Amino acid sequence: MNLRFLFFSILPTINLVANDNQFFESNIRPVLSEKCYECHSSKAAKIKGGLRLDHIELILQGGDSGPAIIQGQPDDSLIVQAIRYDDLDFHMPPKEKLPKKVVQDFEKWISEGADWPDEPVPTLLSSKKRKSFNLEKRKNSHWCWQPITDPSIPQEVALKQNQIDYFIGKRLSEKGLLPALATDRRTWLRRVTFDLTGFPPTLEEIGHFISDESENAHLTVVDRLLSSNHFGEKWARHWMDLVRYAETCGHEFDYPLEHPHEYRDYLIRAFNLDVPYDQFLREHVAGDLIKEPRKHPSEKFNESIIGTGFWYFHEAVHAPTDPKVDNADRMENQLDVFGKTFLGLTIGCARCHDHKFDAISEKDYYSMAAFMQGSNRQEYPLDAGGAREGIANEIEALCQSAFSSLSVNQDNFQLTDLPSRYWKGALQLTNSSYTNASTDANFSGKVLVDFENGLGGWKPHGTTFRKPRLKSSADSDLVSGYTGIGWASSLNKDPKKSTGSLISPKIKVEYRFLNFSVGGGQFNEVGVELWVEGMRVLVSRGENSDELVRKSWDLVDYQARDVEIRIVDNSTGRWGHVHADQFEFSKFPSVLNPDKPVPPISLVENYARANSLNAKTLRSWCMHFNQLNNLQLLSQGIKSAQNSHIRLVNGEKSFIQKSQSFANFTSSEIPKGWKITGEAFKPRGHQLISFDGSTLFPDRNVLSSHVLGNRRVGNLRSPHFKIEYDQILVKAKAKKIFMRVVVDNYHMGKHSGLLFGGTVIKEANAEGDF
Repeated sequence: MNLRFLFFSILPTINLVANDNQFFESNIRPVLSEKCYECHSSKAAKIKGGLRLDHIELILQGGDSGPAIIQGQPDDSLIVQAIRYDDLDFHMPPKEKLPKKVVQDFEKWISEGADWPDEPVPTLLSSKKRKSFNLEKRKNSHWCWQPITDPSIPQEVALKQNQIDYFIGKRLSEKGLLPALATDRRTWLRRVTFDLTGFPPTLEEIGHFISDESENAHLTVVDRLLSSNHFGEKWARHWMDLVRYAETCGHEFDYPLEHPHEYRDYLIRAFNLDVPYDQFLREHVAGDLIKEPRKHPSEKFNESIIGTGFWYFHEAVHAPTDPKVDNADRMENQLDVFGKTFLGLTIGCARCHDHKFDAISEKDYYSMAAFMQGSNRQEYPLDAGGAREGIANEIEALCQSAFSSLSVNQDNFQLTDLPSRYWKGALQLTNSSYTNASTDANFSGKVLVDFENGLGGWKPHGTTFRKPRLKSSADSDLVSGYTGIGWASSLNKDPKKSTGSLISPKIKVEYRFLNFSVGGGQFNEVGVELWVEGMRVLVSRGENSDELVRKSWDLVDYQARDVEIRIVDNSTGRWGHVHADQFEFSKFPSVLNPDKPVPPISLVENYARANSLNAKTLRSWCMHFNQLNNLQLLSQGIKSAQNSHIRLVNGEKSFIQKSQSFANFTSSEIPKGWKITGEAFKPRGHQLISFDGSTLFPDRNVLSSHVLGNRRVGNLRSPHFKIEYDQILVKAKAKKIFMRVVVDNYHMGKHSGLLFGGTVIKEANAEGDF
């Protein structure tokens, strides 16, 4: 993937409606909550100055000194005078002056009327309930919070008895109890073998131990079991239970988690290598920050960073209705597991209030939550034996030697590269000469199949499409838009049991247009397809709706040729079904702008040559024009996209004028704040051509993962930034690129595509520079 420029842009075609209280919620309430509510809210241990600032009515009412604000008059408002620090005897907050920007925000808020959301006045808690949380008293009240001591042991006992047995025996004696009698050797061996490896001893091991009469026989067995690989396997299972290890999300479609086995194997190795517990703990909490990480004993890759994987076995759903609440729930689950596993504490209670039993305050909870909020989930490529790094260094040396004298002209970002020029070309090359759709009144053609009386000679394959679905079917009220009483459908209560296809006989194309109705899911595995000489040339799908809509295919390039129509369902998930009906050849399309095959390569190349365009890029645009969803994406969400060329041109002008450059890459360094993992994006100086010779890098403002070949892997991540523009434009040349905007550190998996539309680009291919 080559990244060239990354811009933020505002396009006039996007209209965002701001919340009436957005400024207050973003700039005022957070400051009040953080700096004022400890002394001036319903939860304060003591309301200082008689002033509460947790509701506008109380602010206007004021405290001992009078109203805190006068709406529209910031200079006369006591709260502004206090935060300005004009009077050292009357200033707030008491310990530090607020930043100038915050003071200006309060002045603006008050001058504009001090808007406040329509919400009830918080109830003042009783003084008993508002009593401050005494952490030290809570810690001193229970034995588990006391510092660890190192009690002395009588020397004669230490020489004769296991130290742990001494303490157990002492306590039993205090209670007047006797320990259990020593067991026989066979039973002891069985117990210790199960305990350390999870397996029973073998007959050979039993015989060897019973015949060993030496004083160290028991120690020899324990040492043997501790050195067994089964020891790590057995105790890793215990730890996996603690961190709720799983390989799928477990919700609805049970999506798989990525690479969970790496953490499992990491645990096994850690137990077998007897990694010290403090090191083990550091690796789990922040293994990615350890300056000198622990390395795999033979393959030498970073072991420490794998420990952080435990954070991401959290509970997850694929499409929550409230992403912010879902994010908070996930963090609670992460902290709950962290507390129980490493601290022996139930932390989750402190999400809503100070813990009723443990020494964890609500403030403690959100301090730990801030740690998670500021952390990023990122995949780290493991480099076994340093093989990837070694190969990359060898390739770099070869490239520098082979291409040191190569000279290539600069190819800067030019206005000729603007998308509107490709838009215009694709529009002309794919535009249909028809502007009117057919109606029942002017229909002139031939009905191929209407599914009113069976399948009409079409052959079903698989477990579905055995017969038409009829209007009288039990679930027919879910479907609309079909003609007559029957249609082809793969809808089933259990999608896993209904996959297959319905294939037409060979049909000779005698009319220009094929009109039909289609509904159902929009997954790649379902739809209506046109096949010519063993190749799929056209496809139409539903829009995740059980309403059938009319579609038209322009068959001008296939006149007098034999074609085949296939209704396909190879999906087993929700919306993994298709409906189809009323296939007709016609002289006219039934909808405006019918789908049409991509123009022949020769036609595209001629147009590109005449207009100084990249032919591959232009052909890619033509392919996008055949899929309305892609077209709308390319047009930045413009409605009626096929008639919006002039709006795109205007949008580009606005982009040039108003955009702000976010990152300009150079191949000799990574921009400040950006982070990389793996070998793909590692800076290696400026190189003019890729290792395989397929890609030129004439411009230094290019960052490429392809410099050393397309088998290098890695991640590139920007620093955190505040989104202040409507669009982000990345100029890229890519193959199977995966790019995403992570919003508020939301832990969105690849299966969460229903969230944050427009923030993910995956498996994308771009032939040109845009």
